[in-house]
Parts: sequence; structure tokens; C-alpha cells
Amino acid sequence: MALNIAGVQPTTNTYLSVWPADATRPTSSTLNLNPGEIRANAAITGLGSGNRFNVYNTGGSTNVVVDEAGTFDPLAGMNFPTVTAPTAGTPQIGP
Repeated sequence: MALNIAGVQPTTNTYLSVWPADATRPTSSTLNLNPGEIRANAAITGLGSGNRFNVYNTGGSTNVVVDEAGTFDPLAGMNFPTVTAPTAGTPQIGP
């Protein structure tokens, strides 16, 4: 899933992480925040069961805003054509 995540007025230095539900929390941050600020960051995360994801706040409290931009399923429903290799010396015209 492509998303924007914003932290709003955290009470302390903190970071947010996003990751798919049912997976282990990553050791990396998605967004780093200082007390009282409002900051956003674009991120891409997988989705777990039920199309869910997690958000982790490492310290204090903060408001979190998540704006989903879309999801990816690049191969779903695609039928790939079978391509035959050209015969040596035969001109080929392609798109």
C-alpha cells in the first residue's frame, strides 16, 4: 500500500514505523518526529491478513494521520502472451 503518514504534536522525540499486520515489526523508522511538530512522510508497506497494517510509536504520545494513496497488485489478472523466438535472419517488425 502506498500511503502518507503524519505525526501531529508528539509529546517527546519519537519515531513511527508502519508494517504489514501479522509480520514482525521492522527495526527501521518510517517517520522521525520532534516534540510539538507536525511532519509527514510518504511510505510503502505490505498488507497483512484482512488488508491490515500496523503503526508503532516508540515514545510519548502523538496523533497519527494516515492517507492511503493506493494499493499495488501488479500481476493480478494479467495474462502474459507466449512469445516465440524469431528465426535467425528473419526481419522482425515490432511495436
